[in-house]
Amino acid sequence: MSGYNCDDCDDCSDCKCHHKMHCEKGDKGDKGEKGDKGDKGERGSKGDKGNTGEKGERGCKGDPGDTGEKGETGDKGDKGEKGSRGEKGDTGDTGERGERGEKGDHGCKGEIGYSGKQGMQGIPGLQGVKGDKGDKGCKGDKGDKGDKGDKGCKGDTGPQGDTGVTGPTSTVPGPKGDTGCIGHHGHEGDTGPKGDTGATGPQGNIGYQGPKGDTGATGPASRAPGPQGDTGVTGPIGATGPKGDDGNTGLIGSTGVTGPIGATGATGVVSGISSIFSWSNISQLNLNNTLFQYVTFENGPIGPVGNGWTTSIQSGYLDTTNFIAPSDGYYLLTYKLDVRSGGGSPPAASTDCSTVLTQNGNEIPGSCTLVEAPEANHIYTISNTVLKNLSAGDIISLLFWSGDIQTKIGDPALVTGLLPNNSTPLEATASVVFTRIAD
Repeated sequence: MSGYNCDDCDDCSDCKCHHKMHCEKGDKGDKGEKGDKGDKGERGSKGDKGNTGEKGERGCKGDPGDTGEKGETGDKGDKGEKGSRGEKGDTGDTGERGERGEKGDHGCKGEIGYSGKQGMQGIPGLQGVKGDKGDKGCKGDKGDKGDKGDKGCKGDTGPQGDTGVTGPTSTVPGPKGDTGCIGHHGHEGDTGPKGDTGATGPQGNIGYQGPKGDTGATGPASRAPGPQGDTGVTGPIGATGPKGDDGNTGLIGSTGVTGPIGATGATGVVSGISSIFSWSNISQLNLNNTLFQYVTFENGPIGPVGNGWTTSIQSGYLDTTNFIAPSDGYYLLTYKLDVRSGGGSPPAASTDCSTVLTQNGNEIPGSCTLVEAPEANHIYTISNTVLKNLSAGDIISLLFWSGDIQTKIGDPALVTGLLPNNSTPLEATASVVFTRIAD
């Protein structure tokens, strides 16, 4: 290899190149005689891969030597040592990317050609001074569009990938099932007398600790410790493990001494006894289309012996209008009323009607009900139930109002059907049920 005499320039930057080696240009040698064709050497075994050496400094690029005459192709000799790597020239600007041609068919692999005779190795040049970085080259012209290649062969199917890591177990509980229907409420039994609380018995002995399980067999020891792997990423916190088995139940403690029997309590009052039912089977006319009027009850009251309820009649009426509470307590007050729309004037299109319970002449909150029916010949029922705390002697009454003067309570004459015994049932035009449920 011919060298380059860097004495011709004071600074390598004048050469417009990146060079890291200066070489002296030697005299041109005489042309050697053509050598005989050597025998093909045996192929040596592949040597071990050497360690990668440190990257040397980049030398100046030498002038190209004269090309010698091409010698006859000799047999492939032994692979010589790898020559020193020449300095890389300045990188030109990247040209515009040409359009990508279609992939051609995969050609057959050709036979290995003969290797030319290796030329004489040039004298290595002296290491030159590190040159300055050259100027950036101009941007290259856009390359011509390549011809469309033949369609390539289909590649072999790649190996199947490893199975992914199993995801963490969900800790979110499944949806709650529908709530079952509420069972029927049984009848409440009579409350028995409450005895005094007995003395607390002594605490029982603590139960024995359960036996310890057998230790599991020791696993086989590894022959040689493997290299320590990199620390893995901390995984998500696992779900809480299932609750362990309960320990054995301790011995039952001695039964405490039975406490003395308490004194017999006072006899309780059965609340259901203070219940009555009263009703009417007659039609009652509307007396005033601006004022509420009392509803009357000619039947009853009906109830258990000793219920304590009494009645009275409001001035101007012929049958019971008032019910007097027997004792303090909470009462369920229920009423029902049949109303027949009048068809009078006013009104001309519909009938408005309302009912209300009163306590000592005052409205019981929540007991007032309003209905509206078309005119005429329409019968509808009004009902309501309230819970009220009453005192002994409170007067309870049911009142009625309609904006149509021809409206009336009930119409028993319209019940004409016969029972199996050939009798006609009576319409309950109005009814009340009052029950004491608690003190």
